[in-house]
Amino acid sequence: MDHSAIHNYEKRNKDMASRSEITYILQEKYTDPLRIFGEGTCVQKKIEKAGGRLIFSQWVKMDIHNTGVNVLTLLGEYEGKLQKIFQLDTEGAYFYAYDGPKKQKLGHFQSDDWYSIYVSLNLQEGVYSLYIDGERMLHRAALLVPAKEVEELWMGSHGGVMYVGQISVYPNTVPGIMQLAQSETVYNAREMGVKADGQTLVTAQLQEIINTCSSSGGVVYLEGGTFLSGMLELKSNVTLYIEENATLKGTLDLGAYPVRLSEQHPNWNTIVQGPQKALLFGDSQENIRLCGGGTIDGSGDFPGPYGSESLRVSAILLVGCDNTLVRNCFIISTMANGIKFGTYSYGGFTNCFCEDCIIKDTRTCAISIQSVDGGLIKNLQFRRIFIQNVESAFFILVGDKGRTPDWGEHRIGCVEEILFEDIHAEGIRRSYGSYLGGYEAEGKTYLIKDITFRRVNVVYKGGVNEVPDDPAEFGKQYPESNCFGILPAAGYYLRHGENINFEDCNTLVALPDSRDIYVAVDIKGYRING
Repeated sequence: MDHSAIHNYEKRNKDMASRSEITYILQEKYTDPLRIFGEGTCVQKKIEKAGGRLIFSQWVKMDIHNTGVNVLTLLGEYEGKLQKIFQLDTEGAYFYAYDGPKKQKLGHFQSDDWYSIYVSLNLQEGVYSLYIDGERMLHRAALLVPAKEVEELWMGSHGGVMYVGQISVYPNTVPGIMQLAQSETVYNAREMGVKADGQTLVTAQLQEIINTCSSSGGVVYLEGGTFLSGMLELKSNVTLYIEENATLKGTLDLGAYPVRLSEQHPNWNTIVQGPQKALLFGDSQENIRLCGGGTIDGSGDFPGPYGSESLRVSAILLVGCDNTLVRNCFIISTMANGIKFGTYSYGGFTNCFCEDCIIKDTRTCAISIQSVDGGLIKNLQFRRIFIQNVESAFFILVGDKGRTPDWGEHRIGCVEEILFEDIHAEGIRRSYGSYLGGYEAEGKTYLIKDITFRRVNVVYKGGVNEVPDDPAEFGKQYPESNCFGILPAAGYYLRHGENINFEDCNTLVALPDSRDIYVAVDIKGYRING
């Protein structure tokens, strides 16, 4: 391997807090979406003039196909006047954008579905990349005019109703590779002899680069092709930068993904069905970063059986790693839950944050938090999330399925300090309601504690004619959000808890229902404010 291609620059002190902060040029966090209605209706927003590399993101929903809407137009000064730089519209049932003057037909959209719009703008080079619901639609497309700054944005309807939420404009916090090269060592895999033809297996070469990079910190840089690989073990202080024109693709050879058990945190994946294989694996590391705008392809569409849960290959699997954060994700899960903590978990989940995400089309629950195998769950925060077309919205459960690792002692876990803030949920398909509950067994009660819903607006389905009895305590059934059946509450059923608060929440029921929206059983300190 050619190590002469390593670029050496002065190191900087790695400060994850400063590297992950966003300074917004414009941010409007609508608890309820902005409604734009009527022919010729347009919302115009002046922003502080900004150039360089910028991100524009928003969520949008349209009610009908035939009239079309202007989803987003960006304007800047060019040749002495304000002109359109970028434009995204709908016509019929499709999105349209422009590559220079050429109009491009993009993906199909459904009426009354939320979509995540994400535009990565590079005004220095006069290009942009467009993502809709996480899928890249255009890559390095040319701007309408090569303006160097953006100073205004428009959104408007040509006759139908358009809803917009979470409008954000901010500098691209993912530094370009040239920026990183000013302060960190950059290891360019292709320049070091690694093939990116999508055919040659390059696992060993990439792992050697990662190991070398970790010794002093730096950037492993993948660009210009497809890197075919088996499992790669990520190490502390390594940034894996996958350029927009590059893909890290998992090989179809399942033997290229060895079983890995955490050395310092064995409790998480040695109990029953914990995942034990991955394309990208990290164990007890810190300051790992994945960025660049490229693609991680786990080859999940391979034509074969996927095997047991423990031996399925995860795309990314990090265990006991510090400084992680989930932000700006689109989550669709037709098989199970959108975001889930727990089930087979003797270990814990602490200090995890999910924000600015869309969850839709899940077969079961949008956000599920479970401790039924002794797991200690504390300080989880969910902010600015849109939920649509799910079986149920929220599920919190403490229970005891009696499963304990050989080296451990039997214990019953806990769920504490959970925050749901600025969440909007609609299209709840089932009438169950949301179960939020602790556990009572053998004369002892295990409470869920300090659960806060703040500005959480949900439309539950309803439609139940008789109020059912309180469900039995959790037993040995599989802990899914529907395991208690129809609950005695149309919205939230609370049991065995302490300090459960609903602040400025709006909870509605779509169909006539004989149940109360909130039902509390054995709750110490319970408040609904608004």
